[in-house]
Amino acid sequence: MPHRAREADHVAQALSRLGAPRPAHPRRQDRGRRHLPGAARAADPGHIRRADGRGGRHAFAEPFAANGWDILRYPFDPHFLHLDTQFCMLDAHHALACVDVLDDAFLAAVEARGITLLPVSYKEARGLGCNILSIDSRTILMGAGHDDVAARISAAGFQGVALDVSQFAACGGGIHCMTMPLRRTAC
Repeated sequence: MPHRAREADHVAQALSRLGAPRPAHPRRQDRGRRHLPGAARAADPGHIRRADGRGGRHAFAEPFAANGWDILRYPFDPHFLHLDTQFCMLDAHHALACVDVLDDAFLAAVEARGITLLPVSYKEARGLGCNILSIDSRTILMGAGHDDVAARISAAGFQGVALDVSQFAACGGGIHCMTMPLRRTAC
């Protein structure tokens, strides 16, 4: 998105300071196809190229796979800026999903991993209704005004906490978009 183009420059500078490969600037038509589910989207992993020619999605995923993570790559429609605007995990066994736009093969792969999908309408997804943050696998931070999503997560046993993020959402920023990874420790 044009209003977020400078993010790539900042990330590229940070990667350069760390000695990491510098991502190429994607062509406008490539935007949105470069992200791995759950990946740090600002790092632009799909446009980092290794010496062996493999793309950034693979390079980004390798350390996770080496540590036992199950990697599921999904090149989604560029109409959606990030995967978390159409799919987001609530806990290890539940996810919000805009089933009308997600590819059937992706949905089947998610369900094959034992994840129950709570369907979200296209209208709710475009309004960032899928863009949530699970705090403790029961408490879900979500944008205010998503009553249908709130009802679905409540019926599934989660407690939704609605927050007014309308000013951020107007520029495409949802709850999940505005967070950094949380390190969780057992209580």
